[in-house]
Amino acid sequence: MFSSFFDPTPFGQIAQGVATLVLLATLHRRRQRHRSNARSNATLPSYISEGNAHVVFHYDSHHVLRVPKTFRPRTTASLAQRITQHLWSQLLGEQYVLVPQPHVLRSPALGALNAVLVALEKQHKRPPQRLGQFLQGDALNSTTGELLLNALCLPPFWEHPWPEQAPPPPPPLLPPPCWSIEIKPKAGCLPSAPHILANSPKHWYSRYHMHQHYKVKQHAIQEISLYSPLDFFAKDVNRVKKALGHLWDHPQNNFKLFRNGQRQSIVPGHNKKGMLLQVTAAVLMQEHQVRSNVLGVQQRDVLDFEKEYWASWLKKNGGTGVEAATPKGIYRCHMDGETMNDVQNFVLARTAMDCSLVLSFSPLDHSDGVGKRAVVGRTQTKERGGVVHVKDEETNEGLWYQYRVVVVDLDLKPMGKLKKWVELDERIVAHFYKTEHGCRECRGVRKDL
Repeated sequence: MFSSFFDPTPFGQIAQGVATLVLLATLHRRRQRHRSNARSNATLPSYISEGNAHVVFHYDSHHVLRVPKTFRPRTTASLAQRITQHLWSQLLGEQYVLVPQPHVLRSPALGALNAVLVALEKQHKRPPQRLGQFLQGDALNSTTGELLLNALCLPPFWEHPWPEQAPPPPPPLLPPPCWSIEIKPKAGCLPSAPHILANSPKHWYSRYHMHQHYKVKQHAIQEISLYSPLDFFAKDVNRVKKALGHLWDHPQNNFKLFRNGQRQSIVPGHNKKGMLLQVTAAVLMQEHQVRSNVLGVQQRDVLDFEKEYWASWLKKNGGTGVEAATPKGIYRCHMDGETMNDVQNFVLARTAMDCSLVLSFSPLDHSDGVGKRAVVGRTQTKERGGVVHVKDEETNEGLWYQYRVVVVDLDLKPMGKLKKWVELDERIVAHFYKTEHGCRECRGVRKDL
């Protein structure tokens, strides 16, 4: 039965050798493919959250991968890196800013990430307004994302050098949970543009509140949130707590909760609500500088969205004015030490009005006596965060918390969307004129009441 396979002639022996080599090569490729698939499945980034322009994935224990939904060349990502490093670090404080590292994604990686999004859609785990949105590449199906330090985790508290007079406490046997809260506070100031009509509601109501009314009309939300960005940026802790409470009651897209990097549901009866909001308020008051810095950039806007003004400006300045307000133009102006013009400041302000603050904190499992000696004087740094002491309002017992605060979503707003912004603003204000006097909620958020 073996005589047909073993050919004694030289030609037959060569053919048999070639067939054996082909068989071995095929088996080797199959093993390599199996190992590659297993390795890819084991290291495939997991989904965290997404916005209108980006999707964020866990990359490793210390980094996240932020991927644009539309194609982004490496040159654009490199410019964004330099803008964050040189411009935003100066405006907001380098301890509050994470500098992104460009990360090229080739076709296999991009396809794998899109497969994650497809699976999430089938499981109904993506936000309804994001369904059907996937990551797009160029003709070769590649794009450039960003690697950033993971703002949803804290650096190990005990691994940094400590002064001799304040030795570190011993680490706990089990690491305590790390809570993270992402807040998109929106515009914390009323517009100051001189060309706004005297009877415009913009003089008394925040853009956020007026937009709430329009969203109800569009059936984007079911009821109006009483959250006021003006309260969030206030120096009074009670106003800050009030803002946080309203964000919890109506989180919408402005308030997200994570535990150990995993998204959590926000429900009114959450057993940790009191503690979470109390620690968040304490961190915001202690790190008041970050709110002050963000608000300061927001207040650079002296133009707002008035249609008549922008029509006149575009007619007068045209493409030259728009070019100066591009990321490249703004970066060049900053690096040359020149003063930003009103349109460049408008772009910076609008970016700051749509950024997010991420606060991560974890309890240090030590009493006041031990903990205070260990953590006194540790103010926030980019590498290790800071500490804050919080007393439980019910038990009156104090506990130290390690925390870190960072500002994210700092991509400069594109002037190409100016027409869309102006038209939306016109619709929001026109609709609010019709509903203001009949809205009881309006009296609670009006500036002069």
